[in-house]
Amino acid sequence: MITKRKYPWIAKQDWTNVLFLHWPIPVPLMESLIPRPFIVDTFDEKAWISIVLFKVQNSRPRGIPKQLSYPEIIQINVRTYVKHPSSPERGVYFFRLYGKSFLAAMGARSGYGLPFQYMQTEMKKENDMTHVFGNMDNRTIFAARYRPSKACIHTKLTSFLAERYCIWNIKKKKIIKIPILHTLWDLTQVNVEITQNDLLPFAVQSSDNLFAFFHSYKQAKLFPYEVYGKVK
Repeated sequence: MITKRKYPWIAKQDWTNVLFLHWPIPVPLMESLIPRPFIVDTFDEKAWISIVLFKVQNSRPRGIPKQLSYPEIIQINVRTYVKHPSSPERGVYFFRLYGKSFLAAMGARSGYGLPFQYMQTEMKKENDMTHVFGNMDNRTIFAARYRPSKACIHTKLTSFLAERYCIWNIKKKKIIKIPILHTLWDLTQVNVEITQNDLLPFAVQSSDNLFAFFHSYKQAKLFPYEVYGKVK
């Protein structure tokens, strides 16, 4: 786990009800989707694509009191796992980020060049079941319901998928690393049913290949990006 960064942190936010959904896919397919110079990071000779959804709360710049945090949003991210040839740090690459906030979309795009898109997102709990929806252009893009268990899950694969502390991206032809810091994930098993999924750039066999886990709360700190050259 990384504990120190090049620059001081500039913002922090709380993540609650974090649901991780993962599917293995062939490496050549992923290689055709990510930009150079990023390298597909693999586990058991497979690439992975993930949907991570959670509630973002108490998001605020450094020095701003908690009472003045941005309004909470439900965020849904679509990502994969990559490396950069000039850095030992493995990270994630986002295909898309979604949330019900024009302010968050503008900040992510202007600050980090991230592909954040406005979407009507909703999370509601009924008894012990949580329902999540994402709607765009008057239709449902994503819908799922899940029930976390108390059974802990910790394997080499969960570490590979969850313990990631930077985002690799390209912003205006600059190759950048966006560092984040938080404590290690304390993951549990979760029962998930996906009823609609148009978020991925290709079809997956949701029920057969899905690998999922859950975490209830995490506080993360965000840092200025670091430049690793330009795209040739």
